[in-house]
Amino acid sequence: KILHVIPSISAVHGGPSVALETMTRALANVGVEVEVATTDDDGAGHLPVSLDAPEMREGVLYHFFRRQLHFYKFSLPLTRWLRRHVQAYDVLHLHALFSYAAMPAAFFAARERVPYIVRPLGTLHPYGMTQHHPTFKRISYALFEKRILGRAAYVHYTSALEEADARALGVTTRGAVIPLGVATNDFSRGPDRAWLEAHAPQFCDRVVFLVLARLNPKKGIEVALDALASLQDARVGLIVVGDGDAAYVNALQKRAEMLGVKESVVWAGFMQGEEKRAMLRAADSFVLPSLSENFGIAVVEAMAAGLPVIVTPEVGIAREIVRAGAGLMVAGEGARFAQAMRALVEHPARRQEMGARARELVR
Repeated sequence: KILHVIPSISAVHGGPSVALETMTRALANVGVEVEVATTDDDGAGHLPVSLDAPEMREGVLYHFFRRQLHFYKFSLPLTRWLRRHVQAYDVLHLHALFSYAAMPAAFFAARERVPYIVRPLGTLHPYGMTQHHPTFKRISYALFEKRILGRAAYVHYTSALEEADARALGVTTRGAVIPLGVATNDFSRGPDRAWLEAHAPQFCDRVVFLVLARLNPKKGIEVALDALASLQDARVGLIVVGDGDAAYVNALQKRAEMLGVKESVVWAGFMQGEEKRAMLRAADSFVLPSLSENFGIAVVEAMAAGLPVIVTPEVGIAREIVRAGAGLMVAGEGARFAQAMRALVEHPARRQEMGARARELVR
């Protein structure tokens, strides 16, 4: 009987939410009793969920609690529930550090001698440790996260790169590198330009590169825009799928205009489910010039759809991608990314071969 504890499962938080739902559904499918404790956080707002009774979703029981403060996604009701119920489980799986939910979960699990696993979600990468209140993070790590990790039965790393980051920070707890899974059948259909025909007909005859990510500085979208400007190729289009802080998205759009590539970029906004899968079928290649990515669930979804990928060395699975011949790894700089994009534009057969290897790597 396993309890997963995560600060939020809102789709606005991207990969962590997708990974949790896939993981718990897979466990339930093989007969494990799985429950999730989380908050109703939905970014700036709250999810339309019941706070009075748990919800069953695809064999997994979800307990939702009011997120009372946006900072650290604090929830007193979650704390009270964990105090009363932790002892009823065989194992806890905690997702995320530097967020409130892990603190009471680890404390009460240790008190009741229930083993727990921690999935850091890339929070121990040097980039993450120096962003968004770095002084506060250093203090929090010394007081809370270090203790949470030290008492864990295991740390669940999703890539060897993530484990190396943790070891460099001094984490000595036993760890296991277990990649995240995706439902490959969801992405098995071949190329289909229907989405382009309906929403971006000007791109139907272009080689379409796709970015699928939460739009924040960590994802390096600026590099993709700079690369597009460096290419100066009318055969190429870039579609950016995702949303983020309005001021930042506006700054990205102004950058595209300043670089002279406004007409070569489509800002598609947030997508999920079948709409996202239709977008993946419509694209020719996937790019992620991220500054820090412990795994890269969107990269794996793109590869499952048969897309070759271009990633930076900071993407956790970049080296596995290169070894499999499923894509290219280049430094996060516009001219370098442009060279990689040009190589895929000018060699369609290479794109096709890499796409086939990408699907096989995901399997």
